Amino acid sequence: MFCTGLAHSLFVASLKVLKARTTAVIFALEPVYGITIAWWLFNEQPTARMLVGGALIILASVITSRLKTPVVTNAATPLAKAAQVQEPR
Repeated sequence: MFCTGLAHSLFVASLKVLKARTTAVIFALEPVYGITIAWWLFNEQPTARMLVGGALIILASVITSRLKTPVVTNAATPLAKAAQVQEPR
């Protein structure tokens, strides 16, 4: 339980330094890390389903990391409202 708490605390702390998209990709690849480390440390043989699942996760991560986020400027957003100069009444 301590290791899980530590891992999630480090993940939340990393959000202060890294972009949300980067941390999401790292978090999404967690099953791939788990399979790889289990294979490396414990000599567990991954099944074909694990390999296909890992490949799909890696492919999805690569595709989403290459997509560009559209910039939306909407006057109804809170930041746009705060940036507007209010006229005195």
